[in-house]
Amino acid sequence: MTADPVLNLAPTIMDPQRWNRYAYVRNNPLRFVDPTGADPGDLLEELADYGNGVSRGIVATATLGTAPGSTPQTGDSTLNLLGQAMGSLGVGLVGVSGGGAEALATLPAALTGEGAVVPAAGAVVAVTTAISTTVNLGKVGISMMGGSEGGGKQFKEPKAGQSGKEGAKDIPSWAAGEKPLKGETGDKYARRLLDTKYGEGSYKTGADSEYSKLKKYADRHFQ
Repeated sequence: MTADPVLNLAPTIMDPQRWNRYAYVRNNPLRFVDPTGADPGDLLEELADYGNGVSRGIVATATLGTAPGSTPQTGDSTLNLLGQAMGSLGVGLVGVSGGGAEALATLPAALTGEGAVVPAAGAVVAVTTAISTTVNLGKVGISMMGGSEGGGKQFKEPKAGQSGKEGAKDIPSWAAGEKPLKGETGDKYARRLLDTKYGEGSYKTGADSEYSKLKKYADRHFQ
């Protein structure tokens, strides 16, 4: 057993559970995880981050990458990118197998000159899905390696042990798992997400708006 190699001073001062550097995940392994041994992370947030990636991968593949925010973005975590890959792969397997099965099932009719367009449609679905899956997985792979598709950036880590109110966690469900980049203010974080989802400046910034909630979340919940 060795002491944690990293001591984040600011959150540690306010959290006595962190004072013992030999303790594991703040003595709460049911909620927190620490795969690197450096600093505990919230398991619920990790699951939300992965789930967000899976849904984005599904949407990206199903829409050929045309849906806003569905493809890899700057600041996506490795876990989110992994979820995107799994979601994209799942859609690819369903589309290729379903389209291929349809084409094979109707092939006898096509050979007799009846319904020849049906197997062609199945083949088109299979090929299109395969291409879309390959392209999206390629983008995810580039991001995981720190390439130019948007990932590989360093992002802030959440403060452990915060309540929902302290961390201003009442953000829109579609933003679950999205983390601010290191050096990114709450304002820039909120605008980056909202610009991607709704278009640049096409959203409200009032007291109870999505912008306000996202800004508070980034400013209060991350270090």
